[in-house]
Amino acid sequence: MIEHKQVRNCFKVWHDTARLGASPLATLPCVTEHVRANGYGDSVAGRGLALRDLLRQIVATLRSHVDPLSKKNRAYVILTDQFINRYSPQYVAAQLYISKRTYHREQAQAFDLVSDALRRRNARIAPRGDVPFLAPPRINRPFIGRSNLLHQLWGQLLAGDTARIALYGLPGVGKTSVLIELAHTLQQHNTFPDGVLWVSLGRQPDLLTALERWARALNANELQISTANTIATRAKMVHSLCGSRKLLLCIDDAWMLDDALALQLGGVNCVQLLTTRFPDIACDFAGTQVVPIDSFAESESVTLLAAISDDSAPADQLALLSHKVGGLPLALSLIGRYLRRTGAGGVELLLESAETRLQLNRPRSPLRQTSDLPFGTPQSLYTSIELSAALLPHAARQALTNLTLLPPQPNVFSYALGIALASGESASFDALAEMGLVMAAGDAQWTLHQTIHDYASQTGSSGAAVNQLVDYFAEWVISADDAALESAFPNIVATLHHAVQHAKIAPFFTIIRAVSNFAVTRGRQHTLVAPLEAAHRLQPERAAYWLGKFALEAGALTDAVTWLTQAVQDIHSQWAGDAAYAMSQAQFQLGQIESAIAWGMQALDRYRHDEEAHEIVNATTHLCLIMGQQGRYAEAETLLKQAVTLAQEAGEQSAEIYARHALGNLYWRMGNYADTRPILRNVVDLCRTSGDLRQECKAILNLVSVLEKDRFFADAPPLYDRALELARMTGERATEIFLLSNYGMTVGKLGQFVRAFDFLREGNELAMAINHRRGEASTLIHIARTHYFAGQHHAGIVVARNALTIAESIQEQYYSNEIILLLAHLERATRQFEPARIHYQQAVAGLSDSASVALQLEARCGLALVQLEMGESAENTVHLIAEVQQLPVGKLQPRTYLMAQQLCALTNDVRQSAIQNLGIAALNLCIGHVTDKKIRRAFFENVWLYRAILA
Repeated sequence: MIEHKQVRNCFKVWHDTARLGASPLATLPCVTEHVRANGYGDSVAGRGLALRDLLRQIVATLRSHVDPLSKKNRAYVILTDQFINRYSPQYVAAQLYISKRTYHREQAQAFDLVSDALRRRNARIAPRGDVPFLAPPRINRPFIGRSNLLHQLWGQLLAGDTARIALYGLPGVGKTSVLIELAHTLQQHNTFPDGVLWVSLGRQPDLLTALERWARALNANELQISTANTIATRAKMVHSLCGSRKLLLCIDDAWMLDDALALQLGGVNCVQLLTTRFPDIACDFAGTQVVPIDSFAESESVTLLAAISDDSAPADQLALLSHKVGGLPLALSLIGRYLRRTGAGGVELLLESAETRLQLNRPRSPLRQTSDLPFGTPQSLYTSIELSAALLPHAARQALTNLTLLPPQPNVFSYALGIALASGESASFDALAEMGLVMAAGDAQWTLHQTIHDYASQTGSSGAAVNQLVDYFAEWVISADDAALESAFPNIVATLHHAVQHAKIAPFFTIIRAVSNFAVTRGRQHTLVAPLEAAHRLQPERAAYWLGKFALEAGALTDAVTWLTQAVQDIHSQWAGDAAYAMSQAQFQLGQIESAIAWGMQALDRYRHDEEAHEIVNATTHLCLIMGQQGRYAEAETLLKQAVTLAQEAGEQSAEIYARHALGNLYWRMGNYADTRPILRNVVDLCRTSGDLRQECKAILNLVSVLEKDRFFADAPPLYDRALELARMTGERATEIFLLSNYGMTVGKLGQFVRAFDFLREGNELAMAINHRRGEASTLIHIARTHYFAGQHHAGIVVARNALTIAESIQEQYYSNEIILLLAHLERATRQFEPARIHYQQAVAGLSDSASVALQLEARCGLALVQLEMGESAENTVHLIAEVQQLPVGKLQPRTYLMAQQLCALTNDVRQSAIQNLGIAALNLCIGHVTDKKIRRAFFENVWLYRAILA
């Protein structure tokens, strides 16, 4: 199609022959004919000269009047003077006595006149009868997908610097379809004006006949053809006939390099396109101009399936089917054809049966057949793959079957593992790579496509192959680092399943122990549950220990205790100490303190008996954490210092980090923040040095809490950012929820409410996504509190009620009391005094045994205020005010001072100004360490407490 814009661009580069020759208009048949008629070379420069000649002839026809200033001559004058004679548009417009706007309108009309004339000339060029086009016809439906690939190949061909291109990919990936579509597209645009030659080779091609067909297409006479009666002489004849013609030579489905090279013909203006399923043949034929053809992405797969099946199944089912066949176009085409006949009822069978998917077939057009299969044999996935597999030696074919012990694409495996499953014979695995049955996946990794996996799975793997796989990983995991484990983890899980099925229990637990820390750190422990449950039938106590440990890490405490109860029955086993330690952790998290201490002491005794320094330190640290909660600070501090010393002497850095972390937490619990900060900072540094990302994340979370206790709010955001990064890296989703929740509250306290809500809502969405009810309650509490701080009291009430429902459903009494108190504040702020009084009374009763003096005092102040505002007498009001006034600045939240100030105002107490000063001092402590002026200003302007106390 000749466009206005293309014509205008040609006039802009009128004096640049090379750029004219590169224009799409230079490939028009009328230009090609002009090149031949005038003896120009078939080059960029030659096509540029011919295009300029034609345009000049057309411009000359636009001069229809002798008077150059005639309106009929404006198109001629504009094109000649501005673009050919290089006068400025302003000058030409002045000569024609027209305005700038009129000039541009007339110029556009001139380009349209040239476009119309060029179309007429092009239409008069009759197609040559001797131009061959041997490509098979297109498929009888729209061509779906591959638009980027076609655009890439077309661009390479138009550039004119590519003599050979090779496309390679799996059987059924659509190599031939891409080549057919490209050939037809190029013909439509006359990119190769001398024609397109095509040959389909296959495993046993008839090269003499193929060369004869090409020779006849190039108008060879019978004498030339009969004289050249060998492949060599006939190839030379075809090469001579090509001469300087601009031809596209399509060589489809090459199985042997010699066959492809025999057809590597043509002169400097010819381009050869090759398709093959073998990467080595592609590289040897085209060098660096090799293009891999991949399977379809999910969106393209679903579109193709829907088009072929006439939308006979829902999109989600089509996506599942696409995944089952790895987006392979041939498989999608066969499935779509099947669904068109059976409708959605055929989906379930296709999803369940790999054999059914492999045996789906369709008839083949004679124009798209090779000599590989007898004429009339339908095409199926099985026959397409079997053509390659049939050429494999027996050992390589067995290696392909063995590889199905591993999951298919997108899973990858190493070259070493591939050789191990080929019984240690590299030649067998290399044969699979050469045949294109295993695919390179980068970084010395390989993968097995889903359809190849289905095909090879039809023959079951041997017990010897399972032994090779299990023995390989039992040895490999001992020294593997986290990066290697990350890549190999799906293969490890598959190996564990095979190990249980073949009762290889000893290496099974070797692998479990080696990967347990990685699995927990990355949040992958749930993938190990199924093989462990299977192993439980063979070795109950040991499997129960690991199931209990992973349930504990996942927060499923009831399940953890159930499993660990079984595990601790065998007290003489080598893992008895570990089982008792895990049971102690579970009981501690359930709040069963005495039971937790008893199990912890049992674990410690076993570790001391076995002289295991690392475990001794960890068990001691765990017991000290429990003691700290009981207020046994001095005893816990002594034991933790001993544990740190023992870990240092034994060189157990991870145990030392754990003990130091616990010591920092103990000082924090004691209120000794000055000693807590340096210890936790040291723990963070040690974690970074050792690469313990999980422990670093938790240490940062505790460090931030300490900093906020000491009012170092400005130091918190970068630490939160780092902790969030670590939580996401290690898959610690529960920790991520609480980080987002605390981060939101921190920026909310600084008056940055928009950012606060962003963090809090993200945390709440994550909690709901993983059904973490405690995390959901926590984030909702903070959202409600932020609404309170922002003055959005009605919205806060709605959120607080939702949070209370969740907290009560999970029996979180502390959360429930905190929400009830917050709900009372919100109701009082909206002057709902009666509900507020009820909730304050509930909060006072619920917090009566709380260790938090601040919350107790806050609830009592709120109740006294509501009673006064309702006209009732509030007992102990004076006592409450005195109690607040005697507390040191910073001991309570500023809102408690605000309540006390309001009580003073309502009771005409003379201490109102003193209480107000205490509240202002507490607020100044909150912002005292913030040096950023913008943050300070935002705090003073937005924090409602500051405004309320000053009001």
